[in-house]
Amino acid sequence: MLTITEMKARNAAAGYYWFSRGNMRLFKTKIETRPTKDGYFITSDQPGNTDRRFSIQLFDLSTSDVYTIGAFQEFATLADAKAALKTLLKAKRCA
Repeated sequence: MLTITEMKARNAAAGYYWFSRGNMRLFKTKIETRPTKDGYFITSDQPGNTDRRFSIQLFDLSTSDVYTIGAFQEFATLADAKAALKTLLKAKRCA
């Protein structure tokens, strides 16, 4: 299992900018949870004058890129995002 710090380093080394200071500042991104062993984590974003909302992210262990699972800012609360991630992980285990 990688830490967020390790993910940031691998993402940058692969030539991506997902965790760059500029991107994080632009969207007012906060990392809300520790990553799972599969690379899932939850972020919150508040671009412009919008409400802060939550997204599930996946760090691709093979490419070091980051992908949003579902819609960007899909969840109104951290609890909603955590519940959705829990359901997703449970479904993956059953597959």
